[in-house]
Amino acid sequence: MLTDWDFVKLSYANKLVEPDNTIRTISHEEMLSSDRPALQPGWALRQNKKATRFTDNQKEFLDAAFQKGEVSGKKEDPNTVCKQMKTAKRNGKKLFDPDEYLTLYI
Repeated sequence: MLTDWDFVKLSYANKLVEPDNTIRTISHEEMLSSDRPALQPGWALRQNKKATRFTDNQKEFLDAAFQKGEVSGKKEDPNTVCKQMKTAKRNGKKLFDPDEYLTLYI
């Protein structure tokens, strides 16, 4: 049974073999003249993110979710809490703006 990695390697190797079973070589010019757009230098470098603090509304909401878990003995699921933030309302008005939603990073 072939693994996905083995399949990829064999497929790539088959693309390099000419009909007369000789190995095809690719020139530097062929590699540079591909149809793909040129990548800018530094495209793979990690971007620095500015640290932001939780707003008072976010703190209150997360503290309430924590306290609910403390009382019930069952922790809230972080993914569920993130989804609840999007629908949370107070006095019929949304509690958070879209830029205040928290997301789950694993």
